[in-house]
Amino acid sequence: MPKKLKGPRKKPARSRGQPKAGARKKAIAGPEKRVAVIGIGNPLMKDDGAGLSVIDLLSGMPKGVLIVDAGTGGMGLLHILNDLDAAVIVDAVDFGGEPGEIRVLSHKEAVSTKKLPGLSLHEGDILKIIEMSRRLGECPEMILICAIQPAEIRAGIGLTENVEKAMPRLARAVKETVKKMR
Repeated sequence: MPKKLKGPRKKPARSRGQPKAGARKKAIAGPEKRVAVIGIGNPLMKDDGAGLSVIDLLSGMPKGVLIVDAGTGGMGLLHILNDLDAAVIVDAVDFGGEPGEIRVLSHKEAVSTKKLPGLSLHEGDILKIIEMSRRLGECPEMILICAIQPAEIRAGIGLTENVEKAMPRLARAVKETVKKMR
């Protein structure tokens, strides 16, 4: 016969370090702030791979800044965003500019142009994922998107000429954005 536990449990069990449901994370001031640069994209879709390509150019980032190659994004980004105070997402975004043009946008300024039937576990609309993270109470207070205007997003390997030439400028924009967040 199994042993019975004495008395009811007063609080539901939670994993260690897991916030209470609905709890908001507090930003940590100073150099201890948890910041990540998250490159997303698909290198098999021409300029959509720009967010991943720039990761190789990010040497010399401040100590403690996490660099994440998130591939095509998807639901796995929820776990990455959960542990951060601030994030810089690097992605190809069609904002109507010239190919290779770079803009730093808040996630509220960005408008999704990806045509996806719904949210997939492997690929996803980053704005929908950020919104889901906010609703779960697991989103960093500050998220900025370093966006590069693509020339082509279609099947193919390699960046187009204008986007390839803009990679050093994109890397500088990412570094400057991270510096402002810390």
